Amino acid sequence: TPTNALVLGIAHIPRDTAVGVTCVDPEGLESGKKTLVEVPEPAPPVPEGMAASSDGLRDVTVRWSAPKDNANKYRIERAPAADGPFAAVGTAAAGDATFVDQGGSRPSLEDATEYFYRLVALNQSGRASDPSEVVKGVTAPPPAPPPALKAEAPASRMLQLAWESSPAAG
Repeated sequence: TPTNALVLGIAHIPRDTAVGVTCVDPEGLESGKKTLVEVPEPAPPVPEGMAASSDGLRDVTVRWSAPKDNANKYRIERAPAADGPFAAVGTAAAGDATFVDQGGSRPSLEDATEYFYRLVALNQSGRASDPSEVVKGVTAPPPAPPPALKAEAPASRMLQLAWESSPAAG
C-alpha cells in the first residue's frame, strides 16, 4: 500500500477549466507543492455521412451529417487524389451540413475532373476531430457545342448567327 496518496473528490469539472491541486501528506499537512491540472475540451466527433456531387459546371457540393455535440465549425479539405495531399478550401458553421466548392480564390476547379474531399470538425477551443472518410466529387464536363450553327452575311459589316440549343446540360 502506498504511504502517500492523492484522492480527488471532484464530481464535475467544466471543459477547458484549470484546476489547482494542493498536495497533502497522510497527516493532513500541506506539502506546499501546488499543481495546475488542465481539463481540455475533448475533440469533436468525426463527421459522418459524407457525400459529394456536382450540381453545375465547375463546382462540387459536399454534404455531411453534423455531429450533435461539441462542433463549432467544420473545415472542408480538398485533394487531387484520395490519399492527398489535402488543403483547406473553406469552413462551414456548426449548423451547416453543406459546402459548395466553386474554386473561387482557391485553385479553380477544372471541367470533368475528380476531386477528393474530407471534413474536420473543430470545437470552440480549436481542437480538431480526426478527418472524415474521403469522398469523390466529379465536376461536370463542358456542354457540347450547339448543333446546326449557321452564319449569314445579309449586308456589309454584318454577320448573323443562328443555332439550336445544345442537348447537353452544363
